[in-house]
Amino acid sequence: YRPIRPPKTRRRGVERAAGVLLRCPVPWMFSDDADRTLAARIRDLTPAMGRAEAILHAAVSRNFERESAGDDPWAALAPSTIEGRVRAGYSPGPILQRTHALASSISGGHGKDFAEVGTGVEYGQYHQTGTRKMPARPFLIATDRDLDLIGEAIADYIAGK
Repeated sequence: YRPIRPPKTRRRGVERAAGVLLRCPVPWMFSDDADRTLAARIRDLTPAMGRAEAILHAAVSRNFERESAGDDPWAALAPSTIEGRVRAGYSPGPILQRTHALASSISGGHGKDFAEVGTGVEYGQYHQTGTRKMPARPFLIATDRDLDLIGEAIADYIAGK
């Protein structure tokens, strides 16, 4: 398997701001039935990708709970932002959770060779990458440990565990 961290910019005309894409090449020829069984498992990793999706979703939820991009804390809110939240009747924190719409919008998907999570909330991309006036607070991040867990899930599935 080869985990690929999501790019922060356009790639091949497609915006990918979320998830981890996993691809596993399969040999074309197999010598016996055992190899054919293994090849069938490798060709369709859907069960392992379902587990990978759950790991990614947990990673993003953890980022919101810890107000961090993996192990890196998000930038603090500006005093003017905190004042504006309080004036509007919201609590001064947590970061990125004034209405909880962004955190609750996280959804995912998976197939035979991919797992991904993301949000359909339009302003999520600005929090993920930042703007000229707002620091990036990436929430769609998986840690190295998360990627290791995904690798283990794939290996266990292929091994028939």
